[in-house]
Amino acid sequence: MTLSINHSENLIGKNSLSLNGFPNRVGEGLVFIPDISGFTHFVESVDIQTGSQITADLLSVLVNSNRIGLTVSEIEGDAVLFYRYGQAPTIQEILDQALVMQEAFQSRLLSWGLIQDAVSKLSLKLIVHYGPLASISVGNAFNKLYGRTVLEAHQLLKNDIDTHSYLLLTEAFLKSSQAYAELDDCPNQNANCKTYKSVDHISYAFLPFQ
Repeated sequence: MTLSINHSENLIGKNSLSLNGFPNRVGEGLVFIPDISGFTHFVESVDIQTGSQITADLLSVLVNSNRIGLTVSEIEGDAVLFYRYGQAPTIQEILDQALVMQEAFQSRLLSWGLIQDAVSKLSLKLIVHYGPLASISVGNAFNKLYGRTVLEAHQLLKNDIDTHSYLLLTEAFLKSSQAYAELDDCPNQNANCKTYKSVDHISYAFLPFQ
């Protein structure tokens, strides 16, 4: 199957500015976002003290499950924005990372589910994208990830996939990791192993966890 994607001009200039004396870094990189599905219902259903404790623990599990040298840019409520500059990981590295993170997350959910029923409705989705990134220094202590690639990754969190727990791989990532052949090897009848969709001209494949 032939995929299509809008090839827009890179909006990040080669001549970057610096803030507070810290130079920006600009280059190709990976954006990796684990996002907790069902979080709004969870917040509304659980008292704030218990809910905040469970949320902190689950986010810590995601951060501590990093096996491929990702850097945390931000904790965004119910998600972690990871990134990594340089050559894209192989699809096998991403699949292994996703499995480690999913298993650790599910294990912790089971532990919390013994004392809080609302936890059982939480699940994990993972967004993997690749493209131009910039890091900008804000104040003396914060680094902000910037660029079209970041916006697109967040946009992909809102899609029409009819399951709540999955790994989403964009066409940009698949091309960068030369993974089309590997993905084609998946049996078509095996749980949407090769399913292509698009969100505003960003093509992707997804692999359900369940």
